[in-house]
Amino acid sequence: MVQKMSEEQMRQIYEEQMKRDFPPNELKPLSKMQRLVRAGVYEGFLLWESGQPKAYWMLLRDCRRQTALLDYLGVLPEFRGQGYGSRALLEIRRSLPPEVKLLIEAEDPAMAEGREEREVRERRLAFYQNNHAVDTGLRACVFEAPYVIFVMEAAEETARTLDREWLRECYQAFYREYLLSEGQYTEQVQMEGK
Repeated sequence: MVQKMSEEQMRQIYEEQMKRDFPPNELKPLSKMQRLVRAGVYEGFLLWESGQPKAYWMLLRDCRRQTALLDYLGVLPEFRGQGYGSRALLEIRRSLPPEVKLLIEAEDPAMAEGREEREVRERRLAFYQNNHAVDTGLRACVFEAPYVIFVMEAAEETARTLDREWLRECYQAFYREYLLSEGQYTEQVQMEGK
C-alpha cells in the first residue's frame, strides 16, 4: 500500500532515515521540503507492507512541463535487497499520468573517489536501468554532487527518443524555479551533455 506522508511522517523519515541514507551535500533542509509541500509541488510517500513502512520517496512536480523529479528514494535498511526499491519505482510510475516524464538523478560512478564508492554507484545505475530508466546522456553537478540524469516514462521507447535539450531545460527548471535562488543556481549547478 502507498501512503502520502503527513508532515510528521516526513519529519520522522527525514530525521531517522534520510540523514543516514544521503550525504549532507545531497540532503536539502527539511524546511525547504516543507515549504515546497505547502506550495503544492512536493510530496512524500511511503510504501507499506505487513503494517510496516518499507520504502519512501519524495517527488517534485512541474505540471506546466509535465515532468516530475524523483528527489529522493530510499529503502529502510532492514528491507534492502528484497525488491522494495523496484516496487517503489513501479508505484511512482503508476501514480503519474502517462504523459509525465520522471527525471531521476543517480550519482555518477565516473566521479567516485575509490573502487568501493564506484561499485556502489554502478549498482545504483544498474538498478535504475533494470527498472526501465533510460540514461539521457546528461550529467549534472549540484552542490558538488555529480549525477547521471535518467528519465522514465510509461513507454520505454518514448524515453529513448526524448529531446535532450528539452529535458535539460526541464531539469534546470526544477533547480531554478523550485529549489535554488538564481545566484545559488549559477554557483552550484553545472550541466554537461546534449
